[in-house]
Amino acid sequence: MAYVKQNGCKDKFSVIAHSCLSCKCFQPGYYAHRAAAGAGMGSRNTGQVSACCLQNAYRGCPVPHEREASDELLKERKLEGWKPA
Repeated sequence: MAYVKQNGCKDKFSVIAHSCLSCKCFQPGYYAHRAAAGAGMGSRNTGQVSACCLQNAYRGCPVPHEREASDELLKERKLEGWKPA
């Protein structure tokens, strides 16, 4: 587990590896944890949130050899203020 951070943001976002910054699938955001509400009522928000890559949280990361990474994306993300934490 690795962490990345954006300038001006106090939260560290958990990612699989620092190389995720150069991948097309990188989607930073806040994952809201959910828990069962009981007897067919679905689920409810527990109030707990995690700063992470939403691709990994909801769908799982693609297999490493299937990730689309590029140096151009890495340069763009660095200009946006993203860096390893």
